[in-house]
Formats: sequence, structure tokens, C-alpha cells
Amino acid sequence: MMNPFILRLVLTVLYLQLTKNFPLIVPLVIFTLIDFYVDNTENDPLYQPKDKVTDLIAYAIFMSIFKNRINLHVLIPLFIWRTIGVISFYKSQKGETLRVFVDGINSTLLVFALSEMIPFVKSNENAFIFGGILYKIIHEDIMHGYLI
Repeated sequence: MMNPFILRLVLTVLYLQLTKNFPLIVPLVIFTLIDFYVDNTENDPLYQPKDKVTDLIAYAIFMSIFKNRINLHVLIPLFIWRTIGVISFYKSQKGETLRVFVDGINSTLLVFALSEMIPFVKSNENAFIFGGILYKIIHEDIMHGYLI
């Protein structure tokens, strides 16, 4: 069987190319489902580092395919921030490192997808991006037991 992380990247490229002319929400949902179902190998002791690197590669693929439909001026700084976090996590192997370098990319991509369909979201995009990142910070803290 193919390595699940490689399979995830191959499927990401394939399905994003096939759906690149659809409303952005369609490839984003497929992108998320591929992430959830394909590399769900949490029994692997190296799962976290592999998953974080695979996330970054998948985000780079998504941003390159949809560069004309998303705001790269917002996403690239988030991508760089997360990359620094993943490198720090890889070196330290401490999950707390990722708290500081939260993944705001996926919530921001969701805002861009909703902006294509909902004028209110489009006209308040910055507020929704901020809210999405704030939600992600709180969600991660609760999920990893920092706020409980």
C-alpha cells in the first residue's frame, strides 16, 4: 500500500485540478476530506511531524492552484508563520510549540470560499478571517487540554 502521506498529496493534486473551476467551497471540502480520511494514521509515532509537513505541502499546492481566487497577501504570511512553527515543533517535539504557531490557513481558506458565495462575508472578510483564526486558537487549546 502507498504511504498515506504520499497518497494524500497525490489525491490533493488530482482532485484540486479536477475541481479548480468549481466554486471554491467544493475543492476546499474535498481538500479537507482527503486530509481527514487518507492520512489518519495516528498509531504511527511519527504521525504528528509527518502530518504537519504534509499539511504545509498540501496548502502550498492549494495556494498555487487557486492563486487567482484567494488573497495570497493574507495566506503567505500565515503559511510562513505556520512553517516556522512546524520547524520549531520538529526540532523540539513539543506540541505546545504549535500553540504559538497556530494553523490559521484552513479557516482563512474557508472565509475565501464563503466570500465567493455570500456578499456579507466578502464585505467583512477581515473580520471573518480574524474570527476564524481566533476560533482555531481556542479550539486547539480546548482540544489539547490547555483551557480545561
